[in-house]
Amino acid sequence: MRLESWYSRPIAAACALLALVMVSAAALSGARIGPNETASNFAWAVTIQHYGVDAYEMQRTVTEPLENALSAVAGRTEMRSFSEYGKSRVILYMRDSDDETYATIRDAVERVYATLPSSAQRPVINSTSEGRQPVWLAAVRADGMDREDFARVLDKGMKPAFEKLDGAGEVETYGTGMPEISVTIDPERAASLGLDPSACAQAVAASDFLGTCGVWRSDELGLAIVAYGRTPGIEALKDLRVPVGQSGTVPLSAVADVRLAEREYESLSRVDGREETILALRPGGKANLIGLSAAIAREREAWEAEGFTFSVIVDTGKELAESFRGILSAMLQGMLAVAIIIPFMARGLKSVAVAALAVPLITLLSAAAMAALGYTFDQNALSGIAIGLGTSVDAVVVAVERLKDGPRPAVAAERMSRLIPSLVGGALTSVIVLLPLMGMGYADEGIRATALSVGLIVVIAFGVGAFLAPVFLSSVHARADAAAPAHRQVSAVSRLAGRLRLASRPLARAARRGFARAVLWSAKRKTLALAVSAAVSAAAVAILATSPMDFSGGSEGSALSVRVECEPEASIQSVDRRLTAYADALGAEPGVTTVQTTAKRGYGDVELTYDPQLIGREDVARLARSLGERVPNAFVFLSEGADPGERSYEITVSGDDDAILRELAAAAARLVRELPFVSDTVLNFKEGPQTAIIDIDHAAAARYGTDVATVADTLRRYVQGPVGHKKVLGDRELDVRFLSERSRVASVDEVLSLPILTPSGGTVPAAALATLSYEREPSRLYRKNRRNVAFFTARVRGADVAAARDGIMDILGGMERPAGYAFEFDRSALELQERYAASRSAFILALAFIFIALAALSESLASPLAVLSILPVAMFAPVLALRLGWGGIRLSGMASLVVLSGVIVNISILIVDEARERAAPGKGSLSWLYGTVRSRVVPVAFMTLTTVAGALPLAFVRDPGAEFMKTLALATAWGAVGALVASVISLPALLSAAPSLARKQSRDTE
Repeated sequence: MRLESWYSRPIAAACALLALVMVSAAALSGARIGPNETASNFAWAVTIQHYGVDAYEMQRTVTEPLENALSAVAGRTEMRSFSEYGKSRVILYMRDSDDETYATIRDAVERVYATLPSSAQRPVINSTSEGRQPVWLAAVRADGMDREDFARVLDKGMKPAFEKLDGAGEVETYGTGMPEISVTIDPERAASLGLDPSACAQAVAASDFLGTCGVWRSDELGLAIVAYGRTPGIEALKDLRVPVGQSGTVPLSAVADVRLAEREYESLSRVDGREETILALRPGGKANLIGLSAAIAREREAWEAEGFTFSVIVDTGKELAESFRGILSAMLQGMLAVAIIIPFMARGLKSVAVAALAVPLITLLSAAAMAALGYTFDQNALSGIAIGLGTSVDAVVVAVERLKDGPRPAVAAERMSRLIPSLVGGALTSVIVLLPLMGMGYADEGIRATALSVGLIVVIAFGVGAFLAPVFLSSVHARADAAAPAHRQVSAVSRLAGRLRLASRPLARAARRGFARAVLWSAKRKTLALAVSAAVSAAAVAILATSPMDFSGGSEGSALSVRVECEPEASIQSVDRRLTAYADALGAEPGVTTVQTTAKRGYGDVELTYDPQLIGREDVARLARSLGERVPNAFVFLSEGADPGERSYEITVSGDDDAILRELAAAAARLVRELPFVSDTVLNFKEGPQTAIIDIDHAAAARYGTDVATVADTLRRYVQGPVGHKKVLGDRELDVRFLSERSRVASVDEVLSLPILTPSGGTVPAAALATLSYEREPSRLYRKNRRNVAFFTARVRGADVAAARDGIMDILGGMERPAGYAFEFDRSALELQERYAASRSAFILALAFIFIALAALSESLASPLAVLSILPVAMFAPVLALRLGWGGIRLSGMASLVVLSGVIVNISILIVDEARERAAPGKGSLSWLYGTVRSRVVPVAFMTLTTVAGALPLAFVRDPGAEFMKTLALATAWGAVGALVASVISLPALLSAAPSLARKQSRDTE
């Protein structure tokens, strides 16, 4: 269909528009609000606890079998694990995951669990965003409920309920003990009857039986028969008969005290100094955090109805929802600003209405397209729509300006046919230049969403400007002209728009004169103008080329996590006292709102929240570190530096022997710390507490008729009292812990005086069978891809990954180390650098494709050079601002420059295409340049204004996590202004010096 025919059918256009709006509304009805967790963080975590087992034994019996079983899971990119006292955790980093993946993992884990002793706890499998701090943290209370029932409900009821929420990952509780059945054995009385703790444990386990006896069948019936032999409660357990000698039995209560007790706390938590029970939730693999927050709020209300009270400390989803509302408000402000500018440009009520209505229409259609492609509406997608809106209405602005006199369809078609190639060129170049950002989604998936939203809005705006707006601008005006009376009724809106244009005429005339003088100065002094432009371009390129690349994504939210490392032997109570003093000092600082502490053996965690309006994130980090220096015998570690120009990189040492690995890592950390660009190094492991080694003599044990395993098991029950059985009581599954009355010995040396039962019924002191010595063992053992590893972190000043890698690896390369041991620099940082370099190359390739596209559209090889010439000049201001503001070019800044290049090229295309329409009449004449810029100055100026108006409100959103959005907004605003200046100074000088760049190629032959 020809343009003239289409422009003559306003009803058809209105129907098509209505259909688009209806489809868009349907697409948006199912859209999700808020960010999803990035797929790059997705992992499955398998955790198994086995109380009373040291780190080495956990690695041998649990971690390594789990790794072997899980190594066959398809789609994993990396496997990491750690083993510590009583706990093993294996983490599978996944490329992608589905229900089948979970089923495979579950089956593999269950096979391993079936081989473990009954005292091992059931495996816990969670999807998790590994490395993520809790996105929801709350203190939980239940007034009037005793501690035992509270702990049981928390662990068996509330925790599983929150874990089942859509998007929830791991849920942890701190500061509470779990109920358990304690069987405290009198060793002398048991020994006199020929019993030891193992025999008591076996009797309890044998008495708790539930199993099938088969199915009784008759001709017509089949009845399952189940044998049930469970003891019904604590009193029945006390009366349980334990075999002694050949034929006798005694009740369990005759040799042991059986009662319901509370397991010793594994952590102690406080909020602002008050002892509290904490519930912490981490997100699942691809959770929508706003949706997760809403689901948590509903679940919390259900528990509050049952008498529980929650004091929420951290709610990242709620913060993101507030941030979303702020961004949405800024976007609406930008839309309003663009709409306010339109009456100054458009002439007539219809032109103003068409241009103004195009703004929400383009926004609606672009948002619907994003929703249809499966994207959620987070700050990145909204930022792209807002930035794209200011630049995309340019197509409508130019169309309205070209059709401002309301021509008939034939005239409108003729004018638009000359304009559409420029619009196509602008849209095409904008889309092409955004392609590198689509390749940067590996670094920040939000960048991909931003690039896609900008690209969609550019394409949709082109369609509206080229094919919808002219229909209503031309045909409506044509019919109105035919039917209008001699004296038309002027509406109030038209009169207001006319007055606004009248009031702005002096400013417009001044602007035109200023632009005209700039053009004439540039054309007359082209050598000087080109020299200045070349210098500015060279400066922009030099700044960009020499700036270190920073791959940090910026901070999120108003919470900061701190780790406080104490002596390995430090008890929970000792750590808690120091954390409480540290929390009091932090809480007294202005801007710090809440300080939550969790004390564990040898270390503690601090989660503090702050008011971003009163104190910045870097100031909070600096404060936490400086106050941490006052904590006695402790080291404070922050995952992010207090200095915004400081970055942390993980160096891995891999090998076979864990002791050698720790020695190598410690030596390497000391060596790296001496580098001038390294501010500090931190070992990601620490020596465990001093361990008492009881060396059992095999020969001595054999002389007394026993063995090493029996002696070790007896001593373990004296000292620690392991879990020997799980017992079901009603709806509860309780651990049964077997220990001796002598479990709390006065000193470690007294362990050797403990009696060991012999097969003859007598006892022998442990000192007759073993000797005692002391050594240190690691508190946690790490593995990566089924190999032993140790880590340390280097804090580096500056953001150049390549320079940091080269400097660190050069000095580590000279270290002596055994064969088979190797150092590895932070792989994730290197991958980001490599892919960033690939994206930079892709950006250069995109510029080449832009040249090809423009050359094909203009049928000229010279014209695209003129279009692209202002790109480095206009980039100078935003590049300089990024360099001075951060000391490096962050990922968000690079993405902003890519988006910005499309804006700059669009402005340049309008002027160059107009220059090509006005062929230079002869050497030395400047009138054609003056006419070119003067005819284009209005749309170019309004394009700049709408771009700035659409972007600038985003720069003032009060959200500590909106760094990328603010960077994008400011870079776009600066770049649009720079493009306007370059288009009236650099471009005229270039066209004056080389008029052939704007001359149409002739196909005539001599």
